[in-house]
Amino acid sequence: MSTSTETIEQLASREYKYGFETTVEADTFAPGLDESVVRRLSAIKEEPAWMLEFRLKALKAWFEMKQPVWHNLKIEPIDYQGISYYSAPKKKPELKSLDEVDPDVPRRSNGSGFRSKSRSCWPASPSMPCSTACRWPRRSGRSWRRSGLFSVPSPKP
Repeated sequence: MSTSTETIEQLASREYKYGFETTVEADTFAPGLDESVVRRLSAIKEEPAWMLEFRLKALKAWFEMKQPVWHNLKIEPIDYQGISYYSAPKKKPELKSLDEVDPDVPRRSNGSGFRSKSRSCWPASPSMPCSTACRWPRRSGRSWRRSGLFSVPSPKP
């Protein structure tokens, strides 16, 4: 093993120490792919019958295919039955006020640059990280240009 590979493996295997972590409850399918998985996915997405039939036909064709063999590459076969093909955050009830917000949510977002007015979006999506659920503070085109991020035309009055 080269030194760089050892260093990468050492860094990847050590405990995460920076403190930012969001645990999200999720609905996840067991690993594996078959007709029942395709049917469950289609039902979750509320797809029309013709789309389900198209997906099932594609799955059947895919099962008949062989993995390609590439010249001068030694690639291990992919274990497609060892992969989970669906995972999504569990739906949570919509909250009516900020008093119902998980106390951990404000703690996670402190110092994130959100104005207190933006925090009113917490009840709308308590399972979503604040960076996804809330808006970033509004900045004028001039301040974006000054910061060097990119050029934005100034809004017309």
